[in-house]
Amino acid sequence: NLDISNYNRAISVLRSSNVTIENNVIRSNEEAIRFGESNSSRITGNEIFENNGGIELSRLDHDNVISNNTISNNGFFGVSLNESNGNRITNNTFTFNSRSHIVGFVPSGSEPPNTVVNNNFDRSAVSFWGGGLTIFDFPPPVGGNHWSDFDTPAEGCNDANNDGFCDRP
Repeated sequence: NLDISNYNRAISVLRSSNVTIENNVIRSNEEAIRFGESNSSRITGNEIFENNGGIELSRLDHDNVISNNTISNNGFFGVSLNESNGNRITNNTFTFNSRSHIVGFVPSGSEPPNTVVNNNFDRSAVSFWGGGLTIFDFPPPVGGNHWSDFDTPAEGCNDANNDGFCDRP
């Protein structure tokens, strides 16, 4: 329950496991939260806004959960998944992150995949590269994500099987 602002890196977690970062306001920092070689941790219920970078999971981070956060107005990214796998990003709201809501390099052979489901993406992009796998949707009732720029037939949303989810064009 902290209000953290005006730091180079507001929260840094290195070589740790089972860490919980919960119910904080993290704003106006160079980086909000950065993990390194950490696993089985939770980032939940935070307001993360007006930082240059939001949440970064990098090198060897795995089995972490990022959920129920509001991530907005960050300069470079909302969440960065760099060479990390098996992480779950769910039930977050991403709004107006300048370059990308979620960005990442997922190397080939990264198992298990990162899972990105049940998020609300409003007015920004999601970019991944590399040969690794990231899952963005599951069959009902779990479903996928809400995309503000892909939710009507005019934008390419086609619900061919009438299950309430946009099918790929």
